[in-house]
Parts: sequence; structure tokens; C-alpha cells
Amino acid sequence: MITVLARIFGGLTIVILGIYVIEFMGFSISPILAGLGVGGLAVALAIRLYWKTLLMV
Repeated sequence: MITVLARIFGGLTIVILGIYVIEFMGFSISPILAGLGVGGLAVALAIRLYWKTLLMV
């Protein structure tokens, strides 16, 4: 469980640092974040049935 949390926090740290680097280079991050939000919603809706069946087993 600790390893999973460490990987999640490590990944989040890399993503946040990447966003700061992109912003520092002069790119607008708003469209990127909006695209990630819409993409995340699409993945969440698509994988919903998989998680439902996985948790029922």
C-alpha cells in the first residue's frame, strides 16, 4: 500500500513540476489542463463498468 501511494505522489510531483516548466517556457497551460480534464472524464466514464465488475468479484 505504501509503494502505491509513493508512486502516486511521485507521479503527481513530476506532473506538477512539468506544468511549472511548461509555464516557465511561455506556453499557456490552460488549454492543456482543460484537455486533460476532458480526457480524464472520458477515461473515467469508459472504465466505470470495468471497475464495477472488478469490485464485485
